[in-house]
Amino acid sequence: MDEDLAETRHQRQELEDTVDHLQEKATAQQVSVGALTEKQEAARSSYKQLEEYYAETQRRVEQLREERKNCRQQIELLSQEKVEIQERLELAQKQSLEREASLRAEEDEWRKFEEQQHELESRRLQLIKEDREKEQGIQNLRQEITELKLKIQYLVHQIQEHYHMDITAEPPPDSEEPVDLEKLEVKLQRLRDRVARIGEVNLTAIEEYEEQQQRHQFLTGQRDDLIQSLEGLNKAISRINRTTRKRFLKTLEAVNRKLSEIFPLLFNGGTGYLQLSSDRDPLEAGVEILVHPPGKKLTSMSLLSGGEKALAAGALLFSLYMIKPSPFCILDEVDAPLDDANIDRFIEVLQRISQESQIILVTHNKRTMEISDILLGVTMEEPGISKIISVDFQGIPESYGQMVQ
Repeated sequence: MDEDLAETRHQRQELEDTVDHLQEKATAQQVSVGALTEKQEAARSSYKQLEEYYAETQRRVEQLREERKNCRQQIELLSQEKVEIQERLELAQKQSLEREASLRAEEDEWRKFEEQQHELESRRLQLIKEDREKEQGIQNLRQEITELKLKIQYLVHQIQEHYHMDITAEPPPDSEEPVDLEKLEVKLQRLRDRVARIGEVNLTAIEEYEEQQQRHQFLTGQRDDLIQSLEGLNKAISRINRTTRKRFLKTLEAVNRKLSEIFPLLFNGGTGYLQLSSDRDPLEAGVEILVHPPGKKLTSMSLLSGGEKALAAGALLFSLYMIKPSPFCILDEVDAPLDDANIDRFIEVLQRISQESQIILVTHNKRTMEISDILLGVTMEEPGISKIISVDFQGIPESYGQMVQ
């Protein structure tokens, strides 16, 4: 029984080994079958793609055949058009040659006409030159005739003035009595001596005296009017200077009062005031602003930093503005050089001014924008296209405003 049991165990072990071997072969066969199945699926997919590619190729071939047919038709049409164009080109060349020959003939005629025109133009200029020379000669002769007439008139006038003889009158008829030339010569000499003793007589002296007297009276009246006007202007200038000086000092005092209020608000303390640069007439003296920031010495505005200069200038402008506020106040980038601490004090002054005026402020500071009632901004949603957007904080609920902040 032991031997049979051992043999049975041995057979059982052989059978288990055989089963394991068969299982391994079955597993390998399954793996091989899976690989073949995948290859078969891949082959089917490739075959399907090839079928689709073949069908697409057939369609493409049909399309190419159709295009080739259309191309052949177009080639035939183009060949016909080429023949027609060639015929028209030959005809155009023939017409062009004919036109060139005609144009050459016309150019020759034009050159002849141009030469004739140049000759005529030269002749015309020559005639114009001769005409101008003749006209100048005629003008010179007329001028000489005029000068001779004037000389004759002058001589006639001199004879009438010195000899009281009118040589333009007709001569008297011949008298029978002979003329005694010696007596006439003696009489003429006597008259000449009398005229010499009298000297030159200015017959227009009375008229000239009256004219000069009238002009003297006119100029004297004008001088008196100018003196009165000058006195009136001097009085007006003095009155204006008194009024201006009074108002200037009054305004300077009012500005200093407002500046003493605004300056501590912007600088968180300190003092600032205006003073005349000299003891001369206030209308001729300059004005200096002296500032005393907290923790610093009293100095002029030119020695301050950039932010301090902006605050001092703002204090002066606000002081001038608050003397006589206007309905609107426009500020452009006034808060640009200020830091956050100075912005808070600047906003406090703005809120004080906004109680009497409407403020229009151009700014890029967020803290300044927060106190605004209405914001107007420019945005560019698309390149090159600007758009204005407005936000009215007065019409927004308080809860929504808190959420936005």
